[in-house]
Amino acid sequence: MWTYESWVIRSLEADRLDEGGSAFEEALRRGFDSPELRNQRALLAFLERDDETMRAQWKWAEGKAGAEPVLLHGRALSEAYHGRFRASTQTARTAAALGAQRPERDVSRVELDSTMMRAEAGVRGDVPVTVGGPDQPLYTRVIAAVTLARLGKLEQAQKAADTLRREFPSHTLLQRYYLPVIEGAVKLESNDPAGAIEALRPAAKYELTAWPALPPLYSAYLAGLAFLRVRDGQSATAEFHKVLAHPGLVGRWAIGAMARLQLARAEHLSGHDAAALPLYEEFLSLWEDADDDVPLYKEAKAEYRHLRSP
Repeated sequence: MWTYESWVIRSLEADRLDEGGSAFEEALRRGFDSPELRNQRALLAFLERDDETMRAQWKWAEGKAGAEPVLLHGRALSEAYHGRFRASTQTARTAAALGAQRPERDVSRVELDSTMMRAEAGVRGDVPVTVGGPDQPLYTRVIAAVTLARLGKLEQAQKAADTLRREFPSHTLLQRYYLPVIEGAVKLESNDPAGAIEALRPAAKYELTAWPALPPLYSAYLAGLAFLRVRDGQSATAEFHKVLAHPGLVGRWAIGAMARLQLARAEHLSGHDAAALPLYEEFLSLWEDADDDVPLYKEAKAEYRHLRSP
């Protein structure tokens, strides 16, 4: 079972979608099935924009105690990808509540993922985020620290980062990737984009990592935002292209959609409005059913109208 799950996961991460689909079908033919296999099939359908097949996987999981939280977590990410944050939050809460009934399953990050993507879209408010202590999984503590930074709770984010730095002095990914990402997020929210760029430089070597603490290529996305702030359109374009070049790796994380908007901004900043316009249109198409009050969505519509005006 694990072999098939891993085969499908790695195929999709490498953007080998046909191979991932074939591995899933072979697993079913040989009598293997699992929540993770179904979740990856839903991801494949998402990447192929096959809504019918994606909904079929969600339907399969309904009422299955060990499966429904897994598929609902993926569904929450899919909803956030399209800017439907209210639906995503409710789905994530349902997944967390169902998962909490099964002590063998860690659900501590389910709501955090939704909160983090809302923060990226400018939805703030007084959202409770708890980092937790040594009894919490490391990846949960990392994503909580980054989420705090993106919510503007900088003192709490910095305290969490300092604690992690002390507790895990030999953890390579933490020290060389995740802590620089946290620091970069803090600098960015502190209105120090140049500092964010410097903080994120060590992370570039590890930006394709798929360890579950943060969205893959999140460091590139933050670096792109920082380059936009210092009005370096060319460098920003390069960073956002990295995100869009690996759809299978980025998966259902909303930065995959938002990178299109940010790339449009970078192209406009570079004076390439002919390239920016279709990117705005692609983003707005992905977010056509987005919540109307999302700041990033409102900004995108206003910028697009301005760019199209004579």
